[in-house]
Amino acid sequence: NNIEAKAFKGTKGLKYFDISRVNNIGKSAFEGSGLESYTANVNVTIGEDAFKGSKLKSVTINNDATFREGCFADCENLNSVFLSDKVHTLPANCFSGSKALDSIIGIEYISSLGESVFGPIADKGVSSGIKTIRFGSDLHTIPTKAFYGCASLASIDLNQVTGIGMYAFKNNISLKTLTLPASVTEILQGAFEGCGLTEITIPGTVKTIAGEAFQNCRSLTKVIMKISVDQAISLPITVFSGCNKAMVYYPEKDKDAWKDVMFVGGAPVYHPTESEWMTEIEDETEIDETGEVLGNIKGIPLTPGTIMPSIPSIPSIPSIPSFLYENSTGELYFKNMKDYSVTISSVNTGRLQGSTMNITESTQRISASYAPGIYVMRAKYKTLEKAPLAITFRVQ
Repeated sequence: NNIEAKAFKGTKGLKYFDISRVNNIGKSAFEGSGLESYTANVNVTIGEDAFKGSKLKSVTINNDATFREGCFADCENLNSVFLSDKVHTLPANCFSGSKALDSIIGIEYISSLGESVFGPIADKGVSSGIKTIRFGSDLHTIPTKAFYGCASLASIDLNQVTGIGMYAFKNNISLKTLTLPASVTEILQGAFEGCGLTEITIPGTVKTIAGEAFQNCRSLTKVIMKISVDQAISLPITVFSGCNKAMVYYPEKDKDAWKDVMFVGGAPVYHPTESEWMTEIEDETEIDETGEVLGNIKGIPLTPGTIMPSIPSIPSIPSIPSFLYENSTGELYFKNMKDYSVTISSVNTGRLQGSTMNITESTQRISASYAPGIYVMRAKYKTLEKAPLAITFRVQ
C-alpha cells in the first residue's frame, strides 16, 4: 500500500509497474524513471515530484486522489490525463512542462488550482502544451502564473471565475479573443501580459484592473469596456501599455457619460458618434503587421477600421473641422477650427504637451515638436453649440 520516497528514482529501464492499488506514493518515488503509464483505482496520495521528469504518457485517476506539488511536472511525453469527479485540487506545478498535454478529461470538477499549475517551474522553464480548458462552476480563482507561457492555449471557458491572478495568462500567444464572464471582479498585474488577444470584453462586474494587466498585447485592437466611466478613468495608465493598436469601446447607452473621456489605461477611447477625421498620407506609406508606420506620414488618426492608402487632402473638404501633424516640419495644421481651444496630451503618460492653444484663423499652423509616440488632440468650441472633438495621432 505504500511506496517510499525515492524508491524508484532514476530507474530509466522501468517501463511498466502495476501500482493501481497503492494508497501512498512518496516524494520523488518515480522521478526520472522510465515508467510510461500510471493508473489509480483506489484512494491515493501522490507525493511531491513523485513522477517528475518521468516517461509517463498516460495518467488515469479512477478514484479520489490527493496530489502534491510538482507530482507530474516535466513529464514531456504525457499526452493523456483522466481525472475522476472526486479529484478537486491540482497543486502548484502539477503539470508544468507537460508540453505534449493538450487537454484534460475531468478538469471541470476542479475547484482549486495551485500557482503555475500549467506554467513553468521557473520563469525560463517549459510550460504545458494545453490547448483548451473548460472549467466547471466550482473554480473561482485563477492563481499566479497558472497558465504562464502556455503558448498553445487558444480556448478557455472561465465559467464562474471571480479573480484572475498575477501573470496568470502571460505570453499565451494563441489566445486571440476572450469574453470575461460576469462573475469576474478582479484582474491583477500582468494577468494577460503579452497575450495574442485581438479583442476582449471587460464586464461591468470588474472592480479592479491592476497596472500592466494587458501590457504588450501588441495585436489587441478592440477593448469593449462595460465598467463605469468613473472606474475607467481611474485605471492605472499602464493597463494597456505597449498595446499600440488598442482602442477602447463603450456601450452606446453610456455615450453621454463617456463623451469627454479620451483615453483609459493608456489606450485611446473611440467615440463613434463624433465627426469623421481626415488625414493625408503619401501614396508610398505602408502600415506593417505590428502597426508601425513606414514611409512619409503627414498625419495618422488611429481610428478603427481600414487605413486608406490615399484619400483627398484636407483643404479639399472645407466644411469639416480638420487636423493633421506634419512630421517633416514639426507643425500642427488646423482647418475650419476657428474659435476652438486645443490641447495635446501623451497617451502613454497622460501629460499635457505645452499649454492650451486657441485657434483664431480658419486655417492655422502652429510649430510643435513632439517625441515619437502616440498623442491625443482634444478640441472644445467656445460655446456649447458644437460638440468637443478628439483625434489620436502618431508621431514618428
